[in-house]
Amino acid sequence: MDTTEERRLIGHVEHRLTTQFPHVPASEIRLLIAGLLQRYDGSRVRDFVSLLVEREARDVLSAGQPASALKAW
Repeated sequence: MDTTEERRLIGHVEHRLTTQFPHVPASEIRLLIAGLLQRYDGSRVRDFVSLLVEREARDVLSAGQPASALKAW
């Protein structure tokens, strides 16, 4: 998967999460996504990164945790 396609998919993830969690500022969701994406830096296989990031972000947001909770992971 090329980076353009991955960015497009991550954009869709951001849209879905901001729609699903309207009480969370979009900037907080972007910060969360960026932090989760960093976990996959250097991964050779990137086909499922957007799916993994979305699931992890949804778990964090559902638990009511702020994006800064990533530092504890």
